[in-house]
Amino acid sequence: MSLLPPDLQELVTIIANISIIVSLPVIMYELWLSKTDTTYNTYEKLMSDFSDSTFFLVDHPKLANKFYVGKNKPKKWDKYDEDTKVLYSYLASLLGLFERAWVLHREVKFWKESWEQWATWIEELVTNDTFVDVFDDDKNLYDPCFVAEIQRIIGKVRGK
Repeated sequence: MSLLPPDLQELVTIIANISIIVSLPVIMYELWLSKTDTTYNTYEKLMSDFSDSTFFLVDHPKLANKFYVGKNKPKKWDKYDEDTKVLYSYLASLLGLFERAWVLHREVKFWKESWEQWATWIEELVTNDTFVDVFDDDKNLYDPCFVAEIQRIIGKVRGK
């Protein structure tokens, strides 16, 4: 037995049903945002670990000679002097950093001006043959849209 009159009880039921219908899309959007954040945070952590590993090779260049073997070995590795091998590891880490900046640029629209600054840095780096070697060796590891952007920059700067 309800304490409310039937008309008011029906109105309360209608309002409750409307609030449920309105709240469902909000809850779904919140869940989607949470999943997106979790996915990006996982991606960011993995790429950070990748960069740390690559920087370790910069700090321990003799280890790089043991690391870059077999299919993992850069195409021109044996032609590089020791300084260029260290540079290669450093630039490999930078390429991973650039991809993280690119992903952020795609996900966060207001970050456009920041990406343009990163792109300017990349334009300077693509004049370095070792950077282009790193990109050519590792491009299959990266997001295809990012690869296309780097290829566009290389074409713009180097005319390729």
